[in-house]
Amino acid sequence: GTASALRVLVVDDNPIAREVLVAMGRSLDWAVDTAADGESALELVHQQAQCGQAYQAVFMDWVMPGLDGWQTSAAIRAKTVDGPTTSPQPVIIMLTAHGREALAQQMQESRKLIDTYLVKPVTRSMLLEAVNRALSPIRSLAPEKERSNPTEAAQPLARMRLLVVEDNPINQEVAAALLSMQGATVDIAGNGRLGVDAVQNAANTGHPYQAVLMDMQMPVMDGLTATREIRRQLDASELPIIAMTANAMSADRETCLAAGMNDHIGKPFELEHLVATLLRWVRGTTGQPRLGNAEEATATSVDLAQSKDTPSLPVARTGNAPGQFPLVSGIDTEDAAARLNHQRDLFIRLLQLMAKDFADLLALPTDGDGLSHLVDPASRKAVAQRVHRLRGSAGSVGARGLLEAATAAERALLENSIDAVQRLIEMKQALGELVRGIHHMLDAEKNLPARVNAAGVNAHLDPAAVRELLHLLQTQDLMALDRYAEMQATLDVCMRPEDAQELAAAMQVLDFYRAAGALCKLESVAQA
Repeated sequence: GTASALRVLVVDDNPIAREVLVAMGRSLDWAVDTAADGESALELVHQQAQCGQAYQAVFMDWVMPGLDGWQTSAAIRAKTVDGPTTSPQPVIIMLTAHGREALAQQMQESRKLIDTYLVKPVTRSMLLEAVNRALSPIRSLAPEKERSNPTEAAQPLARMRLLVVEDNPINQEVAAALLSMQGATVDIAGNGRLGVDAVQNAANTGHPYQAVLMDMQMPVMDGLTATREIRRQLDASELPIIAMTANAMSADRETCLAAGMNDHIGKPFELEHLVATLLRWVRGTTGQPRLGNAEEATATSVDLAQSKDTPSLPVARTGNAPGQFPLVSGIDTEDAAARLNHQRDLFIRLLQLMAKDFADLLALPTDGDGLSHLVDPASRKAVAQRVHRLRGSAGSVGARGLLEAATAAERALLENSIDAVQRLIEMKQALGELVRGIHHMLDAEKNLPARVNAAGVNAHLDPAAVRELLHLLQTQDLMALDRYAEMQATLDVCMRPEDAQELAAAMQVLDFYRAAGALCKLESVAQA
């Protein structure tokens, strides 16, 4: 059997949780059925077994009205074991919002009932891994990578599990794309709090991360606090945590080390330096033994970063056809190509994302009455955070002029400097130039006239395309941005104006759950 033949049952009384799990499962090519409670789950398990299509895996919510997850699991085990017509045992994976302690207690009595468990919120890669692990004696669902040495050389990070904690969607895309290309498995957490939870989840499920790349400045919980939490709460003293910082000042390095970090890399990162740093901490491959002590490590990593005769590492140059990078006004194309490992499609996707993500900064008032946001400290801080995010994105795509303008604007805002307004105006000019350049490039790429005449828009929506977009939104897949961009003109015509506006606003801030809610108001979706 292959992964696509996998038959899965999702048992959860929460309809949204069910939807999300179904979407994730189907994106892995599984055949997914759902049950809203234990009783109907048992009925389905029985029916499917009778007609020779037994489920191979059951994802079981713990807390449900009626039979809870444990009682339902016990009943499934009893049913599938008894009698001459024994059907094969499904793998049962418990889903819980409870912490490790509650589980540990329960596990003593009921360990044999379930194969493994996942702590919510669950990601697509967690689902795949849990099933992989539980079924491993039977088969592997993820295609095995070649184990020969040539692959190792082409993919220096082969089989390395990494967590990237970063709130900027463009930097998330860059890190995920480049590290996966080097062979790593990459999970993304959008802030420090989610990062701490992800490290705990991974440890709980017996598949800990081998290293964490941690952004410093994030909403909800910053990188230093998250690192202290990981070191204090979780028994993760060995886990390499590498700071990603836009300022490579020695004071920053001291702060990072004091918080329990092992090393730091500059942003936007140089791929070869990043790969070298990860290999040094995870595999200890620099000719020196792996260092456990932060102070010793500092000296070594500084020497290594600065030593010019460090052998250059093989960096995998695979992936979507490199090709010539399109020219965009305001972007150093050579710098972008080097940073993005010559991935042309990734470059275009990031620029589309940038034009959407920072439209709010272009609309920021910088004259007259609109300046109240610079008087109130809280509003000024909020603007500074957005400018900081712009700065990170500009660096990743090689927009040097914008990077300088955003850096100056952020500093002026944080220092409440008298020329903050002037710096913001300069930043908006640079951003406006870049966004115009991006639209120009995208139009040229599509070979389409710049703007579609509203009257000429095809007012017929393909239901399959709408379902696909909904699925991408529910699984938090960044491809939703591309799909939405293709469909936006038609959606604007077919949706009620207020729903279309809500969808556009949600997409602009990457709030995919809210966007899915707006899309569901389309009649064709409601009836599906």
